[in-house]
Amino acid sequence: MVIDDEELILSLAENILQKENYNVILADSGEKGLEYLSDNGGNIDLVILDLHMPGLSGPETLRRIRLISKDLPCIFSTGDIFDVDIIPDELLVNTFFLEKPYRSKQLTQKVNEILKF
Repeated sequence: MVIDDEELILSLAENILQKENYNVILADSGEKGLEYLSDNGGNIDLVILDLHMPGLSGPETLRRIRLISKDLPCIFSTGDIFDVDIIPDELLVNTFFLEKPYRSKQLTQKVNEILKF
């Protein structure tokens, strides 16, 4: 699942991951991503999450994801890797980082590494 408020990022990530034969679910807000996870959490292997979003922020979305699925791997995607300091340590278990803008190879390597493909 990719949760990002930027349509261009959603489309880019979807295209990259589908070329690698991943099924991709898109959500343009933390709220929509959480709604899908609540209903279908067992079908999600990984979440790629924007750090900065209007409405429900990335860290708050991650906090709520951890209530639904404590061990679900999540990748925070951000344009400023130094912003990760705003994430509480207790949320960082099984959480990874990918700096924007990323290239398709960087994204697929990170996803494959986490999912052990």
